[in-house]
Amino acid sequence: MPVLRAVDAGARAAGLRPGMRLADAYGLCPALVSAEADLQVEREGLEALARWCQRWSPIVVADAAIEAREEGGGASLLLDMAGCLHLFGGARALLWQVQDVLARRGLTTRVALAADPLAAWAWARFGAGDRRILKTADPRLQHLPLAALRLQPRTGRALHRLGFHRLAQVMAMPRAALARRYGADIVHRLDQLEGRRPWPLRPVAETFALAEARNFAQPIGRTEDIEAVALGLLELLCQRLEHAEQGALRLVLVLTRPHGQAKRLEIGLGRPTRELAHLRRLLRLRLEDLLLRSEEGIERLELQIMEMMPLKPAQTGGTGESVDRSADLARLADQLELRLGADRVVRLEPVASHVPERAVRQRRLAEPATATAWPPLSPRPLRLLAARPRPEALGLRPEEVGILEGPERILPEWWRPEDATAPPRDYVVAILRDGRRFWLCREDASQSLAWGGWVVHGRFD
Repeated sequence: MPVLRAVDAGARAAGLRPGMRLADAYGLCPALVSAEADLQVEREGLEALARWCQRWSPIVVADAAIEAREEGGGASLLLDMAGCLHLFGGARALLWQVQDVLARRGLTTRVALAADPLAAWAWARFGAGDRRILKTADPRLQHLPLAALRLQPRTGRALHRLGFHRLAQVMAMPRAALARRYGADIVHRLDQLEGRRPWPLRPVAETFALAEARNFAQPIGRTEDIEAVALGLLELLCQRLEHAEQGALRLVLVLTRPHGQAKRLEIGLGRPTRELAHLRRLLRLRLEDLLLRSEEGIERLELQIMEMMPLKPAQTGGTGESVDRSADLARLADQLELRLGADRVVRLEPVASHVPERAVRQRRLAEPATATAWPPLSPRPLRLLAARPRPEALGLRPEEVGILEGPERILPEWWRPEDATAPPRDYVVAILRDGRRFWLCREDASQSLAWGGWVVHGRFD
């Protein structure tokens, strides 16, 4: 269903808000002029504006989060002004300058300056008054709406149902009680707002830890030439990593064309490494995706290590090979992620919950396993069906069932707000005469035992 992603001042004056259904917006304002949103163009435009704003600070963050737009307007730019204020005549002069310059570019803005990024973001979006300067844990923040915490929508709705609408109401609650009922996220957000916890942000132009580059008198266009130069830069970086006893976690290969356009190829790793052979394989895999027009070529090639961690020399066996077998899995995971995508190379990990859809979560294959052991439960299907269809929707009939194993009753987790009124469930394993096995669920244990009262929650094949 189409919804409004952003509105201008005239539409806002007419009562329209981001998140409103388009049909409702036309009903409220028949003269509305709308255009389909292009998220990719918006993101690129915001990042271009962020790079332009580096005239005020070298660290600029483009914040285009959808949840940030739904209750307060457009996207945001966060500038780290630490050590830069004196260059622009102080804090108040800077706020006036930023707003004036952006207004001349046709942009309507609200600006605020605070010791902590979430506080500045919250006041610029929801505060009463523009160009405000806030101190750490400023008491004026208490009057902001709950949306200033950027909570998950489900958490925000739960708090609103209980009558929490302002930050002052939440700040007055014991943090431990909030964490038990709504999770650690709300406590983390409060700590970030008050300056007790950093808000992790990624600037648009990241600073790299190490880099090696080559400029060419004449552009090169053959993939073999580009690969040879890139591998040479990689070898130099591995030597520097070994000298510093560091391991790379993320690398970026930047290929600059003659007209200044740059193409970035990123390589992410599940664990720090400086193993040249492994990084060579990953770089070759990444270069397979490289498509360049032969008439353009590349005039500069730079290999950057964006993230690295301390890495002591590994213990090796008599043949010189590492005895850490977990490194083999990490190398395989890195190659699979480059081929298939990081979101497709995962493993399952147990969660302390007996509700089936919460009992398992996905983690990157290369991430170290936690100490949580799989609980001794009755058989569970590997695949759960989110839709939970009726058996007849999958062509299952009661006369096809040969054996029923169970039942197993699963109670709701009463301490969770979403389970406050949830009924207990009953589960059985239905084994059909042809050998297929399904996990049937009676979503309300008080319902009839008849076939029509069951749904299919999973399948074992």
